[in-house]
Amino acid sequence: MNILTCAGVLDKISGYNLTPRRLSVEFKRLGHSILCLCHRKPADFLPEENSADFLVLEAKDYFAPGSLFGAIARFHPDVIFTHNMAPTDRAGVRYAKKHRLPVFSMVHTRYRHFLLNSVPLKPLRIPAAAKYCEDRIIRFLSASTLVFAPTEDMKSYLQEVGLSRVAVAGFGADLDLFVPGPDAPPENGVVRILFVGQIREMKNQIYLLKMSQFLPDGYHLDIVGGKTWDVFYFRRFLKEIRSRRYPKVEWHGELRPQEIGRLFARAHVFVNPSLLDAQCLAQIEALVTGLPTVRLCSERTRGVTAHLKTAMHLDERTPPREFASAVVELMRNERLYRDLRRGALAERETYSWRNCAQRVLSYFAARGATALPSAEPAGITRGS
Repeated sequence: MNILTCAGVLDKISGYNLTPRRLSVEFKRLGHSILCLCHRKPADFLPEENSADFLVLEAKDYFAPGSLFGAIARFHPDVIFTHNMAPTDRAGVRYAKKHRLPVFSMVHTRYRHFLLNSVPLKPLRIPAAAKYCEDRIIRFLSASTLVFAPTEDMKSYLQEVGLSRVAVAGFGADLDLFVPGPDAPPENGVVRILFVGQIREMKNQIYLLKMSQFLPDGYHLDIVGGKTWDVFYFRRFLKEIRSRRYPKVEWHGELRPQEIGRLFARAHVFVNPSLLDAQCLAQIEALVTGLPTVRLCSERTRGVTAHLKTAMHLDERTPPREFASAVVELMRNERLYRDLRRGALAERETYSWRNCAQRVLSYFAARGATALPSAEPAGITRGS
């Protein structure tokens, strides 16, 4: 099968932008031909990738897509796989409509909640505007043959907002990179707490800084994450982290996947204070490394963890002092720690990229995406 994957930015070390790239690699490993439509080629290729796997959407293609569509046509795609609302996805859907190809979309966001909290200035967070944008997005997705959700919770949301053709595909993690860490809390020594996520207001890193002030001696918090468009919050975070009021915290900035894997392997507990969503790949990476999680939770952010099975869920209004107490309680309760670790590791194979890709491919086949006569995708170039 020839699969055109529509992606945006491919160089992200974690998060949802990693998903189309990793799934494309698995499709290729399973014997399918792939072409990834992107804004720019990644700086570094994975071992299974090469330059010919990527087709760049150029500025002129927004207005005159003939050259782009010609390059796609030479690939002879059987199916279009989108992952966002970016121009690449819109171009892929436009091509699919023109050539009557099935379109499969993967969705991970509660749009109205995301849009409301993506505006830095609270007076500009207008519910009616967020609902209007959500309606436009859902209308765009409604043309898909099938929409994939990472969890049953997200599937329910998508159905509530009007999508009828929805299936759960899950997400994945690199099981070779993210390996199980310590199997018990340390009797003596440093307790290492980890958070991975972009530095932005709804990811709540300043909350974690305040939480660290209530941790006992011997506890150390590692924060991984880089700058995003939320520049006002990023400046506040920089001011706080540089104030020297948080000696138990180390901010690592952006790291390469291998370095993040090492931090997961040495950590004892993962913390997730996000008020935005909880399907994040970092949370899945915590599960596959067997890290018990302490996290804020609400109806909008239930995500992939289960209370007292893989995580301790706290109400999203929990103050930092009580969050710190929950972390300490978990680390001192050996039975609870082992139970949560066992529950997390039981999810490990569920979140392999291979299994995720196979689920997606099974839906492709079930919904009529069959392979056309073989056409070599080599030599895909722009122009005539």
